[in-house]
Amino acid sequence: MVKTLEDAIDSDDLHRRILTYLEGRECRTASEAVSRWRALQDEHWWHAKTRTDLSVGCWPADAEESWRGAYERCHSKPSVCRWVAGPLRTHCLGDRVAAPQFSVSCRGERLYNYGGWTKLGPQTDLRWTSASNLSDLCRGSGAKPIFRLCPASGRPARRSGAQTLTPLWLPGGSCEPSAAHAAKCAPEDVQFGRAHLVVAYGGGGGGYADEHNDWAVGVLDDDDSSVDAKVHWCRPGKKGPAAAYTARATTTFEVPIHRCAHTATYVPARCFGHDDFPEGAVLFFGGHAADTRTTLHHLQLLDVATWTWLTDERSGGLNYRLEQRQATGAVARHGHTATLVEYDNQAYVVFVGGGRGTVLEDPERCEEFGTAQAVDVKSLYRRGTSRLRPRYGQLVDLASDYVPGRHHTASLVAPHTVALYGGGHRPFPFVALLDVKEIIEAGKRVVAARAARARALQEIKARAESSNDEKLVDLMHTQMQLLAEVDGPSVALKEVEGGSAHAPTPRKFHAACSLYPWHPLLVVFGGWRTNTHFEDLHVAALGTDTKALESYARSDLSTDAEEAEDGLLEVRVYVPDRGMETLRTSRSRLRLNDAAAGGVDAGGAARHRVHPGDAGGASTNG
Repeated sequence: MVKTLEDAIDSDDLHRRILTYLEGRECRTASEAVSRWRALQDEHWWHAKTRTDLSVGCWPADAEESWRGAYERCHSKPSVCRWVAGPLRTHCLGDRVAAPQFSVSCRGERLYNYGGWTKLGPQTDLRWTSASNLSDLCRGSGAKPIFRLCPASGRPARRSGAQTLTPLWLPGGSCEPSAAHAAKCAPEDVQFGRAHLVVAYGGGGGGYADEHNDWAVGVLDDDDSSVDAKVHWCRPGKKGPAAAYTARATTTFEVPIHRCAHTATYVPARCFGHDDFPEGAVLFFGGHAADTRTTLHHLQLLDVATWTWLTDERSGGLNYRLEQRQATGAVARHGHTATLVEYDNQAYVVFVGGGRGTVLEDPERCEEFGTAQAVDVKSLYRRGTSRLRPRYGQLVDLASDYVPGRHHTASLVAPHTVALYGGGHRPFPFVALLDVKEIIEAGKRVVAARAARARALQEIKARAESSNDEKLVDLMHTQMQLLAEVDGPSVALKEVEGGSAHAPTPRKFHAACSLYPWHPLLVVFGGWRTNTHFEDLHVAALGTDTKALESYARSDLSTDAEEAEDGLLEVRVYVPDRGMETLRTSRSRLRLNDAAAGGVDAGGAARHRVHPGDAGGASTNG
């Protein structure tokens, strides 16, 4: 079956069939054109086409053995999963819960982790590891990943759990705010290269209550892969007093809402269809507030050009007392995911799953949502100075045994396709695929069907009222009964096959990120299920079939099984200009002989501690 223009031109059988319908000069011209087209399709051509079609800013020509193969891989939905690395615990992240944030740098060279909740409380540290090394590890070479701390300056956002960090670029590194605008946020007294922006916002304290609206913009300098990335935190835009935090706060549309467990999605300028947001905007939705008592349906935008906030004028601003769907048509939810979808000159943000009730509450009082809903990005334009009126689509049911409930993750793995993992009171153990474009189309089909039904019913009613023939009236009533109510839209989730062997423990409140389009890998880290916080990192390879995954296999380097059996020690090291670093290593690596000072007792516990304030000192905690 011919699926694309490239497949059609490369099909000898189709070529011969077409030539049978041509004569003389037309046949010769067509044959020469196909030959010239095929001659153009060298590796350089496929490299340029792959980068252009996927909007990838940086992808070296020597990164792939076959660029046509890379093009086909990136445009195909995966159907097979293989967990090829993990559990890995010596990554220097420790155990983290409360949705630590994974993201890939705009050049695809680094995998970042931001924040999360550790044994030391909520964090705002930004750490990175090499994405290419992670890919090599899954192919049997490379080294175990170590997340290195990014030197930071400035004032970050308030430390909290379930805080979002939003990279201001699309997967592939395209559509960033302009370099000139990003440079305005960089410190004047520090040498920075091309600045890349991230936005941290919101979160909660103990028990995920005490939600706040603090935010900060991070200026990343990471284009040079040979040196450590660094970040500067700032708060650009108009400075003003903090917003009031009460359940009956005065309605305000110009300040961020206090929220936790929300989503934050970067929408580039090209998606809006107007010039209200020339540098793009960040779309915030949902979450919970008022000490977890209220689940939000409030939408806000942060205008990147002016760093000002805009709010849905129907949502009451900072008034959290509105019930779901009362004013806006949106379903209130938290712990959900959001994905930007662009096609046919349209743009939408699709909200998936989530629910009501915090993960610390009685599950009987909570609710998991197996639904999705989209908002039309082009409906987001200024009404006055700081108000919006978003247009939401139909609520779509997700047909699957898997319910992507509170605190699952969604990672882009193919055009318009996300991989869902974990979440809910009882997290499922497999990866599921969702076509987010189909969410929008399903809603449109139901709207069209209901409109057609309404018109048909109106026509039948009019004909029945204008007729005195009893038989005709009876026939009209029969037709009205046959026009059944149109069911609500539904989209099926697809389970990825082969993901049971070496799969991680099902979890929620974790981090997950796809290395798409550079590598067909899904990285999962941290989170929890019932009591213990997870510290393990796992990597899955995704492909269209088992042949596509032949180059990915587990090796002795891709697991920390030996260290896990021996027991792990947590080592806190003071590093000048960086502060405390937390390292994890096996007890066997730290065992000292009896002649060494201090030593280790028979149970493997450290018998000496060095104060972290001493230069180069470390403390060990079993």
